Amino acid sequence: MNEQNPQAQGFYEHCGWHVIGRSETDEQGEPYPILHMELPPTPAELAEAKRQIESTLHKLRATLNSLEAKNELGRYQSQITLAQRRIRAFGIANRLIEVEIARFC
Repeated sequence: MNEQNPQAQGFYEHCGWHVIGRSETDEQGEPYPILHMELPPTPAELAEAKRQIESTLHKLRATLNSLEAKNELGRYQSQITLAQRRIRAFGIANRLIEVEIARFC
């Protein structure tokens, strides 16, 4: 939405939308700043995201266990490191989702 339209911004914010970004120009490249807005996820969407992350974490942990059981660990070290980083990142995302879900309760 056009940043120069504060009434529209107020309306959208009143309806639950929030600003997630800003562009200096519009789609035609004109100097009209644009605010990018979105609705926050619903509790059901958050719960589904959490289920998907938990499934991915389960698979990542199984992959990590498999890699760590290999005889030549050095050969697989980069894959082990990547799996560990992804497990950590998905764990953080899951905890953040839990905090958001708790806000609805």
